[in-house]
Amino acid sequence: MYVDPSAGKVSLRSYASDWLAKKTASAGTLESYERIIRLHIVPHLGGRTISQVTAGDIEGLYARWHREGAALNTIESRHIVLSAIFSYAARHRQISAAQ
Repeated sequence: MYVDPSAGKVSLRSYASDWLAKKTASAGTLESYERIIRLHIVPHLGGRTISQVTAGDIEGLYARWHREGAALNTIESRHIVLSAIFSYAARHRQISAAQ
């Protein structure tokens, strides 16, 4: 599947914000997603473009959260949001699905 190389040049911060604006869910869920993005994803990966974020970066982030004392169910909640953002990007051909 062809992915335009310039498509993934948007920052993860910006892409996550756009993704959240298009997401349909309950108000509480959207508020939770926004908080996870703002407090736990953007500070660590938000300055990178979505095409620059690697699997190693994400695995490192999970390990960091664990070292900082986050419970496993908390890490799973954060994983759901991060995974949804990248799945959306792959479906919309912003990044390669194999990334």
